[in-house]
Amino acid sequence: MNVKQPLVSVMTPMYNVENYLERTLDSLANQTYPNCEFILCDDGSTDDTLLIAQSFADNDPRFVVLQHAENRGNGAGQNTCLNYALDPNREYKPKYIAFCDHDDIMHSDLIEHCVGKMQTHDVQTAEMLLLNYCTADVHFENTPPMPIPFDLSGGKLFSAQNDATLVMFPPPPWAKFYDADFIRKNNIRFTENKGLQYPDIGWGIKCAAFCRYYAYTPNVLYTHFVNRAKSISTQNSLTSTILNEYYPLQEFFSEYNLHGTVTSVANAFHAFTFYYGEYLQGERNLQEATLFAKYFSNEIAFGNFDEAVLRAAIAETKLPFVITADTIDSYVDYMTGLKKQL
Repeated sequence: MNVKQPLVSVMTPMYNVENYLERTLDSLANQTYPNCEFILCDDGSTDDTLLIAQSFADNDPRFVVLQHAENRGNGAGQNTCLNYALDPNREYKPKYIAFCDHDDIMHSDLIEHCVGKMQTHDVQTAEMLLLNYCTADVHFENTPPMPIPFDLSGGKLFSAQNDATLVMFPPPPWAKFYDADFIRKNNIRFTENKGLQYPDIGWGIKCAAFCRYYAYTPNVLYTHFVNRAKSISTQNSLTSTILNEYYPLQEFFSEYNLHGTVTSVANAFHAFTFYYGEYLQGERNLQEATLFAKYFSNEIAFGNFDEAVLRAAIAETKLPFVITADTIDSYVDYMTGLKKQL
């Protein structure tokens, strides 16, 4: 371990990815930054995922393999990795935290670039660095870099106070690079629910609630693979995700007394659900989806919430998570509660 360089810990929970894992772990092993550790957690895989991970650990001391006796869900796997990395009894503690999905690729210079960016004078107080990325299918047919519907060119360090950008920015944890103290001191963790297949949204909200300053790099440093059978991003689990994350977030806000601080964040979460559903599910183009999200965010932020208007708007959007009257009722109840906090 090169103790002269800040330690970077990379979290990778794994489950039944024997056909893709070696590609991912190769991308970690090929990082140009000299002081990394790669914390892998097998979440009760029934294929050879664990054997592949262990073979990397046997040949490279930077890899650490943890294991769940049974499948507990992605959030639990992420937390097991984080708890290991942030254990206060460790001799060497990470300065930075990163994430890599078990079937994605970190470009070889990702960590080196991010550490360099975080250590520049202008952004030394940044708690998160937002990353650009591209997507690809299983045949490596890349799409253009992820379009970012925000103006992040105005400076090198951005204040997160009353800023909806952090929530409307793509929520996956791998789309950001973190100061470890930021996660440690705020005790930020993923929601653990085996049926919650996409816990990234709640993680993103929690980080946004606590974040004071962030930075952005336009460099494309990560490839996210989509359209793989049985991958989280192709299981269309937005319905359960949106509603299942509301209530844990409410408890989170209450526990840390964040209601005053997080008003704009909660508003942005509301807008983000529309943005995510409208754009990523293909209902609208990027410009239309962004304007749509901003409209709803403003409606809530300025106290113009009207239940009848919201119900009509939800019914018209044809979003994948609006499928039953009960779903609409739950959403309206949540937004009514938000209005009472404003």
